Amino acid sequence: MNKHAFIAVRVIWALTVVLALVLAARARVFYRWNTVAESSRAIEQIGGQLAYKAEININGGNGQIGIFSFPGSPQEVMRSLNKTFGTTDFNDKRKTGFTILKGDRNVLRLIVLGMSGKTLLFKIDQSREEFDVATEPKTHLLGALPKFPDSTPDFYAEDKNSNMRLAVSSVGTAADVIHNFYEQQLSADGWKRAMPVKLFRGQGMMMYVREREICCVAVASSVRGKHMSSITLLHKKPGLD
Repeated sequence: MNKHAFIAVRVIWALTVVLALVLAARARVFYRWNTVAESSRAIEQIGGQLAYKAEININGGNGQIGIFSFPGSPQEVMRSLNKTFGTTDFNDKRKTGFTILKGDRNVLRLIVLGMSGKTLLFKIDQSREEFDVATEPKTHLLGALPKFPDSTPDFYAEDKNSNMRLAVSSVGTAADVIHNFYEQQLSADGWKRAMPVKLFRGQGMMMYVREREICCVAVASSVRGKHMSSITLLHKKPGLD
């Protein structure tokens, strides 16, 4: 597996966890004071180091993402975040956590994820106007890949720095049917499998390549219902890394 394929696997795994948290808690919005406006400084004061930042588009609304790395455990980081932002939303007995904090002018999504011996904090910052636009996509926004028939769009994100786009949708269809659909559609459009079998247990993930483009198709249980599947599509265009 080449460097870009390996990175895509790591990214899709992390983002699948992140998006599950986002979708499960989409209605939870909490009002906080000026710490929201000074969030990056507050995070750095509790030990976070900025590892990556980019301009992004979420569900049609613009914003910024910052990824911070912490040396401590997810539990330690979540305890510090609860104290810093005056919230009890993070459960310090888990390895992942999510909250939405609304200030006077901007809205933050904070997602904590333990990964490879480190703790990552994803901070998504939007103005209140852009957040209202980006609450939920009204249409499928990832035009580079086919949408699954009758699926409902849940989430879309575009990292403008890296030419990477990600879309999540849900549908009442079994995982094998979904994977077979994308196998046929992508193969007809010139994509080839990058590996012989699905990655990870359960419904799994498949990776495809087309020249220097990368595509990942992941299927998991959806938070929308017992018999619903969640489809995560990631598309990485060549160019920026």
